[in-house]
Amino acid sequence: MGSVCFSWDVCLFFVLINTCEVMGNVGLADADECSEGTDDCHIDALCQNTPKSFNCICKPGYKGDGKQCEDMDECENEYNGGCVHECINIPGNYRCTCYDGFMLAHDGHNCLGECAVLLTPF
Repeated sequence: MGSVCFSWDVCLFFVLINTCEVMGNVGLADADECSEGTDDCHIDALCQNTPKSFNCICKPGYKGDGKQCEDMDECENEYNGGCVHECINIPGNYRCTCYDGFMLAHDGHNCLGECAVLLTPF
């Protein structure tokens, strides 16, 4: 059977309470600033949508707060980017090169001398 209400205000109040319980307290729909392009993340940052907001995270090879990102120079430390000979910084990354007479190994970091011969089994 149906329920009986004593006044219009009381009925409306109970309808609203029950609607909120069924639907949850959703409020306004969350805008996805990342997909809408309304975020203010740096061009070298990734936008991550969060409930009611968004986060900006600098891409790998860059440092900063996401609103401002700058290239990290992987070659400027004593590790030299892991390169055996020379390290060349490029935006967001780096590249190893070898001195004249050497060639870069498949690992992208070591250099093989001109006398190094790669043998392949027959």
